Amino acid sequence: MTICERLLSKAKINANGCWIWQASILQSGGYGQISFDGKPCRAHVVAYELFREPVPDGCELDHLCRTPACINPMGRALGGYQNI
Repeated sequence: MTICERLLSKAKINANGCWIWQASILQSGGYGQISFDGKPCRAHVVAYELFREPVPDGCELDHLCRTPACINPMGRALGGYQNI
């Protein structure tokens, strides 16, 4: 199964258009998590990069729907840089 197939198989679309992650959820923040290339990754970032474009280093994705478990790549905007 490809990463795209895995990602889509673990999301359920709700009435608001959110793709709600149905698998592993991080306790801190409520974000979905998926293993990609042997590493744990936030599912919404993987979805964004698969369907839209790479996220620049240090840049954040803003959840426009304000639902951390949503992985819909169209519901994201590139935000400011994190304080590292």
